[in-house]
Amino acid sequence: MAGEIFISYRHADEGWAKLLHAELKQRGVDAWYDAQVGAGQDWRSAIAAALQNARIFVLLYSKAAASSDDIAKELAAATYSKKLIVPVRLEDIPPQGAFLYELASRNWINAFDNTAAQLTELAASLAALVETGNLDPAALPFQRASGAIGPAPAWRKRAPALAAALLAVIVAGGIAFALSLYGGGRQSAPGSTPGRVAFFGVTAPSGDAKATAIAEQTAASIVATFNAQQQEMASSAETIGTPPDQRLDRTRRLGATYAVSGEVTRNAEDVAVTLQLEDAPSRTLLWSETVHGQASAEVGLATQAAALVSDRFRCISKIRASLGRSDIAAIARLPQACANMRQDGPRDTQGIMEISKLAPHSAYLQSFVAIGLARAFRTSPQGPAADQIKADAIAAVDRANRLDPSEPELQIARVAVAQIKGAGLMELESLYLQGLQRAPQGVNINAWYGGFLVKVGRVKDAIPYHRLGFGGDPLSAPKQLSLAQDAALTGQTADSADLLSQVHERVPSPKEWSNHIAWAVFNKVADPAPVLAAPPAGISAPVVACWAAITLAAASKDQTVRRHGAARAEACSNQSEIDPGFATLAAAALGDLDAAFQIAEQADSETLPYAIFNPQTTTMRADSRFLALMERRKYLAYWKASGHAPDFCATEKIPVCAALGR
Repeated sequence: MAGEIFISYRHADEGWAKLLHAELKQRGVDAWYDAQVGAGQDWRSAIAAALQNARIFVLLYSKAAASSDDIAKELAAATYSKKLIVPVRLEDIPPQGAFLYELASRNWINAFDNTAAQLTELAASLAALVETGNLDPAALPFQRASGAIGPAPAWRKRAPALAAALLAVIVAGGIAFALSLYGGGRQSAPGSTPGRVAFFGVTAPSGDAKATAIAEQTAASIVATFNAQQQEMASSAETIGTPPDQRLDRTRRLGATYAVSGEVTRNAEDVAVTLQLEDAPSRTLLWSETVHGQASAEVGLATQAAALVSDRFRCISKIRASLGRSDIAAIARLPQACANMRQDGPRDTQGIMEISKLAPHSAYLQSFVAIGLARAFRTSPQGPAADQIKADAIAAVDRANRLDPSEPELQIARVAVAQIKGAGLMELESLYLQGLQRAPQGVNINAWYGGFLVKVGRVKDAIPYHRLGFGGDPLSAPKQLSLAQDAALTGQTADSADLLSQVHERVPSPKEWSNHIAWAVFNKVADPAPVLAAPPAGISAPVVACWAAITLAAASKDQTVRRHGAARAEACSNQSEIDPGFATLAAAALGDLDAAFQIAEQADSETLPYAIFNPQTTTMRADSRFLALMERRKYLAYWKASGHAPDFCATEKIPVCAALGR
């Protein structure tokens, strides 16, 4: 039943698209959405082919979708081709703009309340339509008759008693009903399945209504995440409601190895979501951690919690598989090892080598050890100590290769070690492509190769790889930031704004904030004033002051003020208060090309693309010094050898492009 359903959505709503896709797949329907565009595949052709083959067009409608010309075109094409149109409102808003003509008189599915449950119900109905082949819209759960959509129905506004009754049902029944709607991941018959999970839900023992709502949202996010990752789970009907002292026995009877559960507590606006992962065979608590947040940030808090438990589970369970059941000492150290790995690897070599000894038979862990050592080498002074770090990194790659040459993370480790051995861009790309051939759906290898393509100016080519990486790890802030960067560099400001605002709401961090303010100031993806006014913890006052001066200069037409802003950017970069790539961008965009080239000469190659491939720095690329910079950075040699010119050569007649015959 492949391709029967086309899901149209805006990137801001990708989490809901993934959930609907996962629910349909669980029912045997392989729907299509554009996260499935293959790396290197032309996305326009892929979308056109999928739309032509589909019989049902599902539109996930929201404020973000309403501003998308591409979605409006998809809807128009689906209407012209007489597809069955299924509009789904993710937000309580009427159709507007280009959507008003096509949608105002149609039946709708209202999914702005309890969205996950509504999408699950829709998936069941759509699967039934596909199975019977009778595309009768009457079988779908439309909640509204034909006619223009106006405000919410009156009963929703005048029914506090009904709301209280519903709340009482939810509190009395816990989250069992909610999870029965959300589904329980990939379910299978009990058996000896080392990676199988029994999820016992997230509870709110206090009975507090807000805490209960957050618990339900967190549980739904966890299930949706495990579904998206195709994690095998026991049926929620067999787990929800199990007393805590019986959970491990129930886990074993269900043929699962791991038990996951959580609890929400609230003190006024302060909310704590505590999650835990237990190993049933050894009756060992593998991990427990608490996420703190504000009650008003319900969705963001739930998403953070789901991301955390997903990350820790994947890491711990994978390493745990290589350990002996009785190795309790090693098991106890897994959580910290995995936390370090999630933070891009520990930088102290002693800590890295200790992790290496933790699971010497895990190719997954040894690969991360190699990556961490490679990063440590790049920041170490030259000398015998650095030589030893390099040798240890090479040895870790060799160990991982002997253990499991098909391990997806090993492909990244090979690249990381090749970098510190001085490999050129063509050699690195060859390693990436070998890795993709071995693990074409590998989440991190796709994300890393996308980063490589951005680094060499092929941002449009990077997008499908970054999307595949983010699609496999949808709660990863770094992967979402990569997509936001791609959107900003290709002029897709609305998409970039959506992605950045989502990350900002979920996991505000110094890295996210720096990206947000830079793209806001120079690429107009957001109003910089509120971003500047609300820096997260970890951003120092001098850093905020640097960006305040740069923001003021960018908004001014006074050349003296703009030159002052460029000088401030250079000074802040010299003092390591802002990223050299962003400082180069600021200096170039503010008109000081001398400062821009001076900073660029010192900038790390990982951050320089922010500036040199930005739509706002055309004057820098047109300068004769740019060709020399690209030669010194080995970009020109790569472009010539690979036959791939940077994106800007499609529109700019500059010396670099002339040297490439473009």
